[in-house]
Amino acid sequence: MRIAYICADPGIPIFGHKGASVHVQEVVRALLRCGAEIDLYAVRFDGDRPADFANVRIHALPALRKGLGKAAREQAALDNNQVLADELAQAGSFDIIYERYSLWSYAGMEFAEAQGITGLLEVNSPLVDEQDYHRGLAHRKVAEEVAQRAFSAATSLLAVSDGVAEYLGRFDDARGHIHVVPNGVDVDRIRPGLEPALWWPPESFTVGFVGTLKPWHGLEGLVEAFALLYAFDSSVRLLIVGDGPCREATRARLAAHGLSDAAYFTGAVAPDSIPNWLASMDVAVAPYPESEDFYFSPLKVYEYMAAGVPVVVSAVGQLTDLIGNGANGLLCEPGNPRALAGALMRLRLDRDLASRLGHAGRETIIASHTWNQVAARILELGGQPAPAASFAPAAAQLPAQTAKPQTLRASLPALWRIISRLRPQLIGQWPILVGALLATFIGIGLRLLEPWPLKFIFDYLSGTPSEFSVGLAAGANAYGPSALIAVSSLLLVIIVMARAAVTYFSTVFVALAGNRVLTQVRRDLYVHILRLSLSYHSRHKTGDLLTRLIGDIGRLQEVAVTALLPLLVSILTLIGMMLTMFWLNWQLALLAMVAFPLAWLSMARYTGRIRSAARKQRRRESDMAAGAAEALGAMRVIKSFSLEDPLAEAFNAKNRKSLQEGVQVKRLSARLERSVDIFIAAGTALVVWYGANLVVRQILTVGDLIVFMSYLKSAFRPMRNLAKYTGRIAKAVASGERVMEVLDADLDIVDSPTARAAPAFTGSIRFEHVDFAYTEGYPTLNDISFEIVAGSKTAIVGPSGGGKSTLSSLLLRLYDPTSGCIKVDGLDIRSYTVASLRRQMSVVLQESVLFGVSVYDNIAYGAPGADRKAVEEAARLANAHDFIMALPDGYSTSLGERGATLSGGQRQRIAIARAAIAAAPIVILDEPTVGLDKESETTVHAALDQLSRGRTTIWITHNMVAAAGADLILYIERGRVIESGTHQELMALAGRYATIYRLQARAQESGSPALFQGGHVVPI
Repeated sequence: MRIAYICADPGIPIFGHKGASVHVQEVVRALLRCGAEIDLYAVRFDGDRPADFANVRIHALPALRKGLGKAAREQAALDNNQVLADELAQAGSFDIIYERYSLWSYAGMEFAEAQGITGLLEVNSPLVDEQDYHRGLAHRKVAEEVAQRAFSAATSLLAVSDGVAEYLGRFDDARGHIHVVPNGVDVDRIRPGLEPALWWPPESFTVGFVGTLKPWHGLEGLVEAFALLYAFDSSVRLLIVGDGPCREATRARLAAHGLSDAAYFTGAVAPDSIPNWLASMDVAVAPYPESEDFYFSPLKVYEYMAAGVPVVVSAVGQLTDLIGNGANGLLCEPGNPRALAGALMRLRLDRDLASRLGHAGRETIIASHTWNQVAARILELGGQPAPAASFAPAAAQLPAQTAKPQTLRASLPALWRIISRLRPQLIGQWPILVGALLATFIGIGLRLLEPWPLKFIFDYLSGTPSEFSVGLAAGANAYGPSALIAVSSLLLVIIVMARAAVTYFSTVFVALAGNRVLTQVRRDLYVHILRLSLSYHSRHKTGDLLTRLIGDIGRLQEVAVTALLPLLVSILTLIGMMLTMFWLNWQLALLAMVAFPLAWLSMARYTGRIRSAARKQRRRESDMAAGAAEALGAMRVIKSFSLEDPLAEAFNAKNRKSLQEGVQVKRLSARLERSVDIFIAAGTALVVWYGANLVVRQILTVGDLIVFMSYLKSAFRPMRNLAKYTGRIAKAVASGERVMEVLDADLDIVDSPTARAAPAFTGSIRFEHVDFAYTEGYPTLNDISFEIVAGSKTAIVGPSGGGKSTLSSLLLRLYDPTSGCIKVDGLDIRSYTVASLRRQMSVVLQESVLFGVSVYDNIAYGAPGADRKAVEEAARLANAHDFIMALPDGYSTSLGERGATLSGGQRQRIAIARAAIAAAPIVILDEPTVGLDKESETTVHAALDQLSRGRTTIWITHNMVAAAGADLILYIERGRVIESGTHQELMALAGRYATIYRLQARAQESGSPALFQGGHVVPI
């Protein structure tokens, strides 16, 4: 397979550092990995040929002479078309001609068309408009004609974004062969865990930007947002990787805010160093301003996400399709520095959220945005097979997709799966369900009897009694017509009353059974959610789980009574009445059935659309719930940055879309019901016309026709009900599937079959060659081995993201190691039951969560069943008793959500009391004093000393100075134990720990921050 790759743009140095240069190189590399032979045609190369381009045949097109005027330069570029055509003709045969569209080049595509070769034209921007706006064109009309020629000759046009595809659609000859193929990333080259290019102090928070510094990249807004962020937290740093025309203006804006020392500019960097610069960032931004014609395929955002760095991007263009707000990144209003600063502060305050978004972002890229997938798509459009290996790794990351049912019939298997899944709960309600089913059948029988008293009356009055009413006619002759009318009327009342009674009982029985079953399901779902691992919760939004727990099960409860039972009754009634109508007159019954297949086709047509729209609406509602939950949990940040208005507008935008989707569901349901009404009216008209003719010809009696019409009306009513209920059931099935999806999620952390209750620990801990990865293939911890002596104090220090907190998570069995083992008192912790293991470990976190119950209950959660005396003793140990007694109701004071009514230091002391009451032999302290003022920190430190006395204590911290008194210090970096020993031993080693310790000690004395680059201390 031989491919000619053409880039005739003189502004793109193929082996340079520009984004376009990287794009060309990566596409060529991906095609080479697919086994292609590449001939590369370009005007400008610059730099050295990369080693992996050794087998690429290079063809240099004539360079444009310097000093040419605009018009002459454009003409020179046009002249290159003939040179390119000659070069291609001399090179031999190609399977694909692939060209990156440039302003004045058409020869590649016209050559491909003339030779019958597949011509693929990659279009990255509306070049004519862009060039004319920013630099001007001497021959705009000619540029448009060139574009028309190239677009017309190309077999396929590859647009890098939806915005570019819309632009191409303005050209008549382009329509019909436009394909959107976004940019990609080399996920093996750009990945988490690489060596940072720049070392900052561990307590700092680095906001990073990568790209050419141009006006449309939103650097002005980034500086304003960073200034707001710095005013709130002076430990933040700004890292700008790249160069461009806006560099000096950006420096000047930072200087105007007094932030020159808080920012670092790299200038132009080599593409192969980008992964290491990304590894230096805690969060990466793409602050594009508002734009109506945003057409970029954001390569830098893909690279951020591939590196596992959480992203904050403007909600513009296809970024809103790439980023699910709160799922794999954060979206903010374009051109709003406060919104950007607020999003950055959220990630600063919530490292768990940042980690979760980073992992989810990388999974998004692996699933859909690798260069291998781009190459596979290029070859597919070129009619060439792509080796499976070229995109198998990415495909392996894709979740299994379930085909969406498009008809009522296709919805039934999903409904049956839900019912089957609920079989154990349904079996427990079998007496009630049997009673409901019996009442339903009796009600259907009574409905079939309901029109017969009228038949007897009208047959008698018309003087044409049928064989069924001859006996009653004789009785009427004996006792008079009034007796017949009275008896028939009374019989009608009795039938209706009896049917009403059994229908009442069937409805109540089904409601009772349904509510009992789904109440049990909701309980099971809640317990299952609590037991699911942290890895599951890191991949799913809290608001979405709440919607499933409350809203989706509520919808199932409602539909079970208001739709499922009536649908069952309607179907059985329809069957009974059709059989009776055929018994009365099969010709008339066949005529009546004309409407049924038409109505059924209408339902089949609309049900899939209703269900699809309902699913979309439920996803939108889940997204709204997740956003609202996140906002309510970050009120301090929202108030600090005055984010009420932008967040309210974002919520309102989602709310409006939810309204539109809800209206669409109602519109489709109404259209279905009205369509069925029309078919029913047509069927009724046919039956009346033909039945009346049969009465005139005395083939039917008037009573027969009345019974038939009554049945027909009753038979059509179930058809209407089917139309009405199928839409509601389709929505219920969507909810049911969402509930079952969570219930079917496997528990990652479970007790082994041989697990036993843990005995009382002495507290010795040993990690033996432990590896761990949140995402398979990208390790977080590598070959971790160390031993902690029972009763000793161990400090785990190192930069953010190094794996410190992961160690504690593994010890608590919140996750299990990928390989290796962790032992407590000489035995693998997996040999103990999870509950007995965790009962012997007390934890105090950086942000201790308190519940909206009393102070007493919050402390007692550490040891369920503890008495008042034990609670007070724990509070005294934590230096919390005095301030608790000063609260309005002392230990009975009810706290606000997450303990919001207390100060940070007070919350921490209650958390310490909760840990102390457990009297666990192992204590884990994860940054317990971060964010506290000096007085609170001193009080909390005293409480922690009391808590850890005589117990094995693991203290995770960034503060090297505070860790100096530990019996053992482990310095963790990039998932490895780099250094270990006592403070004196590590200072003597003069390595990373000693360097950072001295820097922090100096900073505490002078108050000036510092950073690290290449292992050297650099004051800033």
